Amino acid sequence: MHILLFRATVLAAVLLAQPLSASANEIDADRSAKTYFAEACADGNERVGVYAPATRSFTDITTSARAGTFAWNHARFEELCALPELYVYHCHTTADVLTRFPSGGEGAFSGDFASAAEMEFSCAKAATLYDQPVASLIYGVVTPQGEITRYGFTAPASERLRAAGRTFGRLLKSGASRGDLERAQAEARNIFGELNGEYFARFIRFALKTCPDGAIERCNDFTIARFAGTWSPDDRMFVRVGDAAATETKPTAANNYSSFEGLSAFAGAIRIAQVGGGITELTPETLGSFVAEGKAMVSICADAADGLRPCREATARMIRLTESCPRVRLAVLDQDKHPKARFAYPTAKDRSLLLFKTNPQSGLNEQFDLTIMGEPTPQMIAMVLCDQPPFKLPSFSQ
Repeated sequence: MHILLFRATVLAAVLLAQPLSASANEIDADRSAKTYFAEACADGNERVGVYAPATRSFTDITTSARAGTFAWNHARFEELCALPELYVYHCHTTADVLTRFPSGGEGAFSGDFASAAEMEFSCAKAATLYDQPVASLIYGVVTPQGEITRYGFTAPASERLRAAGRTFGRLLKSGASRGDLERAQAEARNIFGELNGEYFARFIRFALKTCPDGAIERCNDFTIARFAGTWSPDDRMFVRVGDAAATETKPTAANNYSSFEGLSAFAGAIRIAQVGGGITELTPETLGSFVAEGKAMVSICADAADGLRPCREATARMIRLTESCPRVRLAVLDQDKHPKARFAYPTAKDRSLLLFKTNPQSGLNEQFDLTIMGEPTPQMIAMVLCDQPPFKLPSFSQ
């Protein structure tokens, strides 16, 4: 996620002072990322993908791609966390002086380090839920020129994030209350924001010291190598410039992507099943891809589960609620078939009805709650999902 200097979206970082020699896995991972992003990011939008050395596969996990930001499929990523080592890459698509810098913000919801922090958290959560080892995660920014900047967290910072993920996983596993889940989630987000804020302050100090007139585009010393040199190995995050060995292969537009598992054309599309009547049947893995395509309503259903409706009843309810709003895409996620569905959006007020729409502030498709008591009406759904007057749209949840 790329930004200009004094906007509230810079990032988190700390130095690993001496570049390490690239491993064979890292060389293969870098080559796959550069090859894929050379085409996938040619439209100027950022994307995020994961290379797994164990399967020698590259998977695009993007659910929403924009010029300065991206959203990723949490369920698909947590599935990949079962593998021992993952290389996580995203592309920066501009050509200015900041292109090689990982980006971020003062808050917990934007930026490369915020995403990396949530990924550490998510892998630890998945490991706790499914009794598996925690994957080792390595992050990189890929520029249009095929350069790679490695970034991430030192061991103590990573362990703090993973401890929060393990706590959240244990709460989910034990069937904790919504209140307990919300508190644990808020504590984790505070950590994400704290890391972003630490980097933001150091980045600004570096910019002011290096380029006193603020003209970073004409400031020869404003480089990521010099910035990385300002951090000590004991700091909580790190940045290092890619090694020559890892960047030796340049991407070309003519490369064949058919060997990359989980990819189709540029979007990494996932096949989904239709159950009739315009209703799509989802899995936890296809949920993120489905809602990223536009206005959507999803019912998590089950014949025997607390707080959930049977799938036939849930389907009839969605059709009734959208009778004045036919443009909404409808889907069901059957918890009886997919037990992991109970971990999808666990803090939503009503897991049997999830609503998604583009957030006008971020430009991304996000899940939100209706701020009402009782059952929604077709008129209310038409208002919030299809912009029909006269009511005011509810605010998006974080």
